[in-house]
Order: sequence, then C-alpha cells, then structure tokens
Amino acid sequence: MRPRDNRRPKAAQKNPECKEPLSSQFVLKMAQSLWQKMIAQAPPITDSKLIEVALFSEKELALATLQCLGEAVITTDTSSQITQCNSAAERLLGWTINQIRGLPSGEILRLFDEVTGEAVENPIDKVLQQKQIIRLENSLTFVARDEKEYAINLTASPICSGEGQLMGVVVIISDHSQARQLTRQLSWQASHDPLTGLVNRQVFEQRVEKALENVKSQNMTHTLGYLDLDKFKMINDSCGHVAGDHLLRQISFLLQQQIRSSDTIARLGGDEFGLLLLNCPIEEGKKIAETLRQALEDFRFIWEQQRFSIGASIGLVPIDAESADVTTLLDTADTACYVAKSRGRNRIHTFSLDEEELNQQGQARLWVSRLNQALENNKFCLYTQRIAPITSAIGTNHYEVLLRLVDEQGNMILPGNFLPVAERYHLMPMIDQWVIKNFFNHYAQHNKTSCFQTARQENIVYNINLSAVSLNNQEFLDFLRQQLACPPIPPQSLCFEITESSALANFSQAKLFMDTLKQLGCRLALDNVGTGINSLTYLKNLSVDYLKINMSLITDAVDYTFVECFNRIGHALGMQTIAEFVEHPGILEPLKSMGIDYVQGYSIAEPVPLCFTNIFNLR
Repeated sequence: MRPRDNRRPKAAQKNPECKEPLSSQFVLKMAQSLWQKMIAQAPPITDSKLIEVALFSEKELALATLQCLGEAVITTDTSSQITQCNSAAERLLGWTINQIRGLPSGEILRLFDEVTGEAVENPIDKVLQQKQIIRLENSLTFVARDEKEYAINLTASPICSGEGQLMGVVVIISDHSQARQLTRQLSWQASHDPLTGLVNRQVFEQRVEKALENVKSQNMTHTLGYLDLDKFKMINDSCGHVAGDHLLRQISFLLQQQIRSSDTIARLGGDEFGLLLLNCPIEEGKKIAETLRQALEDFRFIWEQQRFSIGASIGLVPIDAESADVTTLLDTADTACYVAKSRGRNRIHTFSLDEEELNQQGQARLWVSRLNQALENNKFCLYTQRIAPITSAIGTNHYEVLLRLVDEQGNMILPGNFLPVAERYHLMPMIDQWVIKNFFNHYAQHNKTSCFQTARQENIVYNINLSAVSLNNQEFLDFLRQQLACPPIPPQSLCFEITESSALANFSQAKLFMDTLKQLGCRLALDNVGTGINSLTYLKNLSVDYLKINMSLITDAVDYTFVECFNRIGHALGMQTIAEFVEHPGILEPLKSMGIDYVQGYSIAEPVPLCFTNIFNLR
C-alpha cells in the first residue's frame, strides 16, 4: 500500500467516536509488480454492536470459567430441558452436552435415596415450581449412564433475569463418594468388633436400651442373653492367639446363622457374647438359646490337624415391663450365665425371681456395699500363719499373709464369706492392692521403731495371695511394678501365691504375669495344687519356686500317692514343696518321709494378727 493511502484509516483510528462511514481508496501492489486500485468502506460501530460484542465476550468468559470448575454444573430452561453443562458434568453423567442438550433433565439425573434405595423426585422440577434453592446432601445417590453409583451432594438454584423472570435452573453436583465411603468405614469401625465383624458392646447396649423403651411404650417382650464360651481359653493357650482369633471368627459366623434377622449377636469382650432377641418371650428365647448351644456343642474347631470341641454357658433374662435399666439387665444376664457355668457349663440358665434367688442377690448386693465401705474405711485386718520347715535343715521360715474383715461389732469375718462375692463383682484387684499397701506400710513402720537388724529378717519370706482377676488386670500389674520399684522389704522376701486354677484359666496371661514378678526379684508359689491333674502339663513352663499341695482332699493311700507324685515332680523341677491344710499331727511323719519341705495348717500354727515383733521372736 502506498504511504499516502494509509493516512485516512489512521485518522479514523484517532477519532473512534466518528459516526460516519469510513471510505478509502487503496492502491495495492499485486504479484508480478502490478498495481491494483481498490475501494474499501467500513460502517460505523453503533452502541448496540458494542453491547453485542461485550455480551459475547462475557459469555465466552463464563463458558471458559464453567469448564474450569471441578464440580459438575448443569443448566436447564424453564421446561426442565438441559441447555448446557461443563466437562466435569460430562464425566459424571457419562454423556456429552451435544448428546443431552434439549433432553428432559429427569431422564439424565437418576437420583435415589442412599438409605432406602427409593427414587428421589427431580429437584429441577421442584425449583421450577417453587422458585427456591433446593439442597440435597448426605444421603443422595446418582446413577450414571454406565450404571455406576456416586454419592453426591446437589444444589439446584433458579436462574432469574434482572426483572425477576424465571429463565431456568442451574444445578451444581459435587462427588462425595470417597468422603462418604470413609465416613461409613469409620462409622462401622466405631460400632463393630474388628475381629469378628459383630456389633460391639456400645451398640449392643444402645439396642437393649431401645428394646427396653419399646417394652414400656408398645407392651412388647424381648429376651436378653449372655453367652460365655467353654474351653476357649484352653484352645487359645495351647494353640496360640492366632488360633483363638480364627476360632472366634468361626463361632461368630456360626452364631449369626442361627438367629433371626431381627435379632442381634454382639461380642462383648474376650469370649463373651451378647444376644438380643426382639419380640421374643422368654420361652421362645430358651428355644433359640438351645439352638445356639447345640450348634456350638456339635461344632469342631480344626487347627494344625487337631480337632477341638467347644461349648457355651448361656444366661437368659426377660426384658419386660418389670425390667429396670440396661445396666441391671446386663448384670442379671451375666449372673444367670455365671450360674450356668457354676452348675457344670454347657447349659442354659434362665433368671427367675424366686424367693431363694432374690435372697441371694440381695445378700450379694449387701456384701458388695460392705466391701466397698471396708476398702474406703480400712475395715480389713491382716493376719499371718506360719509355714514351718519340716526339718531344721531348712533355714527359711514362711508366713502367709491372710485377710480378715472387721464387722460392726469388731468380729473377724473369714475370707470364705466375702471373697467369692468380691471375685464375682470384680473387687479383688482393689482388695489385693489394699493387702499389699497395708502390709508394706506395716513393715516400713516396724523398721522405723524396731531394734531388730536386717540380718534377723533375711531368712523370713512372706507369702501374699493374688486373685485370678488381678492376674488379668494390667492396672494391677502396673501398681505392683510401682510398689516393687522401691519397696520397704527386699523383693526376695516376698512370695506371691497364685492358685492352680487361676494359672490354668488363662495360662499365657498368668505366665506373663509370673515372669514379670520373677524379673522383679520376687518368689512364686503355685497354690492349691492337687485339685486338677492338668497342672502337671504346665508346671515345667511356669517360673515357680514352691508347690503348695492341698492336703484337705487326701482320704486314702491312693491320694497319698498323688501327693508323693507332686512332691517328686516339684523337686525334679527345682521347686520346694509345701503341704497345706495339715490339720492333724499324725500326718506329719508320712509327709516327712516323702521329703516334703514345708507344712502349714492348724496343727502347725493358727493364724494370728500381723505382728512383726512376734514373727522375729519366733525365729
């Protein structure tokens, strides 16, 4: 273009408000150096054209912004027909905008309630009717073109003109599938036992609470059961925890197969299960419980080519208008289960409010109250009974620390009257702690005021009894560690007695507990040996210093043979033996000839109040 031909367009650019058409003549140099004359005319840009251009730019910007959004966005007209959607919506729906533009939104948005599975009314239609924003959250499922389900939150809003005229609806959909799945997992973990998949104690108690409310409002009757496995600990201890876990899973599956869909089976802890039978009178509950018991009796657990049988003790209690609260119901069912176990195991016991049982329960509650008061007010008293060496060649003396309860009149109540209740209601760890604390305090106080030297005490060992419940109580073991960290008495002067039945009931836990005490420097005695031959199998695996052989069951020559057998086994394993309950002087000579090391009983020495001065004077 010739330079002079470019002057008029440049002048027009400097005056953009000019309303007249722009007309110019141009001479352009074409191919082969030919010049061609041309005339060009441009109409003026009007206000409407400027608005049109601005609107187009805004629309393009809006569409570009829409495509950048991570959430699915869909728009419809006033007929609920789809007009636009972004790429996120295309991915979620499984359709492109060209495929669905103009289609009714209800054909594309297939929405269902996540809980009930029922179809949800199209929210776009609701917005067009009500002209209000609608939000659907937390329980909405969308089914895409490929039938894949998404957990979504949806917001549908009306699109209105500046004058308020309804122009359509915009829908925003956010995919919450992963978050909702995580929520479901966390909820499941909080309400279920991770090992068996059964509901846990918390959920079970909530369902019992709801059942109790139904009884009072709808005049219904339910049955509550407490199931405790027999022989589980034996399998768990002999085969290991992995086998025990497999057994619990198999049993849980078996139990679920035997109950109705409306019933609940829960793992309450360890090998204990809860059973809630809804709308089920107690007689019908007995039949279901018997089905469970029989199924467990017939079941065989196979582990490493070994077959094990198992059983269950079940306690039942009705949930009716007379029922008190959840805690009382569970305690009552637990008590009924305890009765079933005490009567031979592998049986069902139904709670009944007969006069004898009411009296027993009332007495138990009174004892629990008395024991709690005794713990708070130091109403216990310590006694000792000498365990004498059978020959003078043994230089160490033992004294067993015994417990008495002081009643309101100052009389001493023997432990046989209150320890069973303390064990049943889990008071033994606190009582064992009281014994140890007070014995240590007595010993420390004596050392402050006594002129006796340590040399006069070094050949004396004090035997302190520990209950089965304490063996399985981590808090008690922590307490014992703390007490033995800086004791007033040398740890080697302490011998903790654990009964044979306690050790065998949970062998692995008992062994761990006993090994810990040995590491702390204490001695150990296995008490009441002879009540079960099973102990022979385990003796070599226990870090025991003494065997206390129960002489109360000795009635004939055959029984003496068993005593001699235990004595020989104990000596072979490096243990010393103690014959306890020696009530007649006439049996001392046979025991001496057997080689028994110590004797204990009323014919040797009666229990007396704890007095260290008397103990040292007896040496």
